[in-house]
Amino acid sequence: KRRRGRPKKQQQEPTGEPSPKRPRGRPKGSKNKSPSKAAQKKAEATGEKRPRGRPRKW
Repeated sequence: KRRRGRPKKQQQEPTGEPSPKRPRGRPKGSKNKSPSKAAQKKAEATGEKRPRGRPRKW
């Protein structure tokens, strides 16, 4: 008498064509898009560039 816990799912035979798997995460091309004119204008107005991420502990 073993097999405690969740019972195993019955394996189903694939019928027809397997569906293509979707890529996960952020799309690769999103990093190298040129910024829009509105975004460029906003970047100039901010002035001092602050580093991203967690602020440094002094």
